[in-house]
Amino acid sequence: MTLKHAHWNVVGPSFIGVHEMLDSQVDLVRGYADELAERIATMGVTPNGLPGDLIEKRTWEECSVNRADTQTHLRALDEVYNGVIEDHRAAIAKIGDVDPITKDILIGQTA
Repeated sequence: MTLKHAHWNVVGPSFIGVHEMLDSQVDLVRGYADELAERIATMGVTPNGLPGDLIEKRTWEECSVNRADTQTHLRALDEVYNGVIEDHRAAIAKIGDVDPITKDILIGQTA
C-alpha cells in the first residue's frame, strides 16, 4: 500500500516515469508477499495479512510523504525498502540452515 500511496501522490516533471514504475513495483511486492504467505501456510502456520499485525511487527517507520515530487517519494521509498531488507536479513539469520527453502525465498527477495 505504501507503493500505491506514492503512485497516487507523486507529482512533478518526472511524474509519469515514476508513476508507471511504481505499478510494476506494486505487482512485484504483492508477489513477494503472496510467496511468503503461501510458504508460511505450507509450513502449517496461519499467515497473517492484517495491516495491524504488520504495523505492530515492522521495524521501519511508515512513509511520511504525501503529495510530493518524484525525488522526495523515491527517497522515502528507499527508507521503506531498507527497513524491509533489514527485516528479511534478520529472518534469514534466524532461520539459519533449519529451513533452506524459506531461506532461499528470503534471499531471493532481498536481492
